[in-house]
Formats: sequence, C-alpha cells, structure tokens
Amino acid sequence: MKRKKKAESITSQNPAAAQLSKKLRAQFMRNNRLNFAGAVAATLMAAVINLVLSWLLQQIIDASTGKNQTFDLLQLLFISSGTAILLVAILMLNGKTNPRFVEKAMAQYKNMAFSEISKKSISSFATENTATYLSALSNDANSIEKNYLMTIFPLIQQVVTFVGAFAVMLYYSPLLTFAAVLLSLFPVIGSILTGNRLAVMEKTVSKRTKVFSVRSRIC
Repeated sequence: MKRKKKAESITSQNPAAAQLSKKLRAQFMRNNRLNFAGAVAATLMAAVINLVLSWLLQQIIDASTGKNQTFDLLQLLFISSGTAILLVAILMLNGKTNPRFVEKAMAQYKNMAFSEISKKSISSFATENTATYLSALSNDANSIEKNYLMTIFPLIQQVVTFVGAFAVMLYYSPLLTFAAVLLSLFPVIGSILTGNRLAVMEKTVSKRTKVFSVRSRIC
C-alpha cells in the first residue's frame, strides 16, 4: 500500500513524466502484436512439448522393460518422430517471432525517446542533466531489453511448464509432489531475499553511468 501511494503521489506531482512513460511503454506493442502473439504461441507449445517429452521418455523406458502395455516400441517411434517434427516447427516459429518482437519493440522505444528529446529547446539542455537522456538511450534501454522484454517469454514457459508438471506429478504421486515442492522452496526463498538488492544495484549502475557520461563530456 505504501509503494502504491508513493507511486500515485509521484505521478500526480509529475503528470508529464507519467504520460511520457506511458507513451514509451506503448511503443513495445505498437504494430507488434502479431510478433508477440506468435512468440507467445510458440512459447506455450514449447512448454507443452516439454511435458510430452517427459511422458514419452517414461513410455519408452516402460516399453523397453516390458512394463508398458499401451504402446510398443514401434508405436513410440512414430510418436517420437511426430513430436520431433512438431518441435522443429515450434523452434522455427519462435526463431522468427521472438527476435522480431524484441528488435521492433526496442527500435520503436528508442525512436520515441529520441523524438521526445528532440522536442526540447536548446536552453533546457544547459539547465538539465543531459546524462539522463544519454542513459535512457543506452544503459536504461539495454536494461529494459534484457531484464524485461527478453524475460517475458521464458517466464510464460516456466509458469506453464510448472503448472503442467505439477499436475502430472500430483496425478502419479502426491507424496513425491509434496517433497518436491518443499525442496523447490529453497531457491525461491533465496531469490526473494536477494531480489531487492538486485534492484538497488541496477539503480546504482544507472546513476554511475550518468555521472560517467557527464565527466566524459567535460573531458
């Protein structure tokens, strides 16, 4: 609640900055929804394929040991071939749409940022910290690309894979599922404890980049 009130107070104090931020975020999806939809579709299908591969491996092991009464090795060979073809198609779709989405989103973001900077008068550059603008087009842009845009699709895939794997594990063995959940909490707790430190470090890097830009311009 405190963070939400703080963000609302900052927005009310500086509506121009809030409007600019909204315009910049809108550039990610402008004329880019088709690439985004294709990348999301490829990500969802890749998550499902991961679950299918796990099930297929189990079926092959059971069939080789004589425990599988549903499929024989020849049937599993055909299923594996179809899965491999589908996997190649998914990788091709992801290879076309994912990079295009990120590239177009960042190009439109930088063009909009440069356009807004160009609207400022020459006198404003003498009074304002121009290193902020340089950082917005370099360090901050790289941070947005790596820490936001490029993490959207892996996050979707991990969430879908987790839900599917959890459902399968719960179906086969609730006891082992409970033990796996307990063990998986340790890295989650570590991420929670170190997450705030990472955000502080990113802000520090951004500030130091601005200072470096100012000193470089003076020299």
